[in-house]
Amino acid sequence: IEDLAVISYLQKKFHTLDKCKIRTIIPENIEFGLSQRVCNFLNKYIVICIIFYFGYLVILTPIIKILYVKLKTEYNKNIIPIWYTIDEIIKILLNIMILIELIQDVILGLNGEYAIQTRNIIIYFYITISVLFTFIVKLYRQNENLSLLISYRYTDYFDSEGKRIAKEDKVIYRNKIYSLYKEEKNWYLVDNNITEKIKLQEAVIDKEGKIKVYFYGMGERI
Repeated sequence: IEDLAVISYLQKKFHTLDKCKIRTIIPENIEFGLSQRVCNFLNKYIVICIIFYFGYLVILTPIIKILYVKLKTEYNKNIIPIWYTIDEIIKILLNIMILIELIQDVILGLNGEYAIQTRNIIIYFYITISVLFTFIVKLYRQNENLSLLISYRYTDYFDSEGKRIAKEDKVIYRNKIYSLYKEEKNWYLVDNNITEKIKLQEAVIDKEGKIKVYFYGMGERI
């Protein structure tokens, strides 16, 4: 009789949650969840933030790349570290918002008060694809960079900063970007339209021209 009384008391005092194969005992008088302000903020702005991020990727990223080339060629300013830092901060903040939204859905689901909306399912699908895509891109770039480094063939010349010039490089000479072209035994600088041809040997001794290796795709070579 005493055992039955204890069990009856515990059943009144506690309730059991059994969701998603997670079983736990929680005091009946304890409520858990996120602040209502946080929930309201996420419900109102998370979609707007995702749309803003896609706009940033599609519109601002190409503009920043153009700005990078202009600042690098005309003022010798490298904005890549700043840009990459801001880009990572934006990604981290967006992912934190989505993670909090997921936690909110899980908590409300365990309480039996909420069914995940179709909108949120799309958001979680997006973040999964985004993380997977980012991982694949970084892995590909890592392997691509390794392949390029292995296949490098260098010329006998160095730029104004002491970096050896490779045949795959593009160079900045007198504020203009050139590719390298070899004709017989001589290396030449040629523009995109191949309307101008300059001997690399002459360009490297031109102190005013300040020839520099420009290799945006792999970063600056040390």
